[in-house]
Amino acid sequence: MKIRTDGATHHEVMVDVRDVLKALKVRLRFVDIYGEAYDHTNHKGIEGIYKIEDVSRHGSPTWEYTLITDKKSDIKAFESIDYLLEYLEIEVNSGS
Repeated sequence: MKIRTDGATHHEVMVDVRDVLKALKVRLRFVDIYGEAYDHTNHKGIEGIYKIEDVSRHGSPTWEYTLITDKKSDIKAFESIDYLLEYLEIEVNSGS
């Protein structure tokens, strides 16, 4: 299908930077589209990006850590995005 226009069209799109950063985390596979929890260290303090899942069926949670990546550059990007999201949340809540 072809669309032909003889004039200029202008659109303004408003995007919240927090939504962009959250989408970036999904794109970089730091979280999945279902919002599963990920972290940059496991329960033993070993660095990496881990998917964290509660595998208990009832009662107190039993956490299972699955390594996604241990590349330093990915860990740095993960931490940077989290820092920016934290910073933006503080700014929004403080009314600045």
